[in-house]
Formats: sequence, structure tokens, C-alpha cells
Amino acid sequence: MPDDIAQRTWVSRVLGVQFASRTQSSAFAAASQRWQQAGALATSDLAAFKAALLANSEVKADPRLNFVAASAIEIPNMLPRSTFDGLLRKGGGTPEATAKVLDSVASYRRELAATVRLGKLESFASGSLKTPLALRKTLTDAMDDIETTLRAAA
Repeated sequence: MPDDIAQRTWVSRVLGVQFASRTQSSAFAAASQRWQQAGALATSDLAAFKAALLANSEVKADPRLNFVAASAIEIPNMLPRSTFDGLLRKGGGTPEATAKVLDSVASYRRELAATVRLGKLESFASGSLKTPLALRKTLTDAMDDIETTLRAAA
């Protein structure tokens, strides 16, 4: 084991290669798991919203019910696509990889905040359907946890 440490130290010093620490690798795994949990919760919330929408008596009575049902399938596409989840699964845990993930989280955070239709959807869900839909909060809380986890391990 001491030879392994000496070799890594030499490679880092001479070649400039950064090795992920076990702490950083564990942080990446924990952050990835946290994002997967948030995604599962968001998917569950969207399924509950869709069920409440299609069960609503006013929506059921509307002659455009088939259009609403078809449109409801597209609701998950309102959420921006995350690139940092792939980076987290890929792992690495080096300072460069951590910086990439944190930059990607910040970018996703901006995209999520700019998704005006999502805010309208959340307002409609809580106001008209009496079904709270807290997608932004779910995802934002997860991003906060991911940033905290990665920064603490850096």
C-alpha cells in the first residue's frame, strides 16, 4: 500500500495527473443517488398530477379530453434535461470532474428557474386540482444537497 501511495504521489507531481480520493468518489456516488431519488420523486409527483388532472370532473366533461390526455404525456418534457447526472454516474471525483458537475448543476438550476411553464403548471396543480406539485423544490433541494456533498469532499 505505501508503494501505491508513493507511485500516485510521483505521478501526480511529475505528470500532473489528479487521482480521485475515496472521499470524492464516495461523494459522487452519494450525489448520484440523491439525484436519482429526486428524479423518482418528481416522476411520482407527475404521475399523481396526471391522474388528478384526468380525474377532474371539469376536465372529464370537456370535449377536448382526448387532447388533454395526449398533452399530459408531454408534461415531463417541460423539465430541462440534466447533464450532471451522467457526470455523477461516470464518477471520477477529481477536482476537475467536481468542477464540471458543479458548473452543470448551476446551468441546470438556471434552466429550471427559466422554465415559466413549469411554474404555471405548479400553480394550476395546487390551485385548480388541489394537488401540490413541487417539482422545482424537489429538484432544487436535491441540487443543494449535491453541491454541499461535493464541496465538502473537495
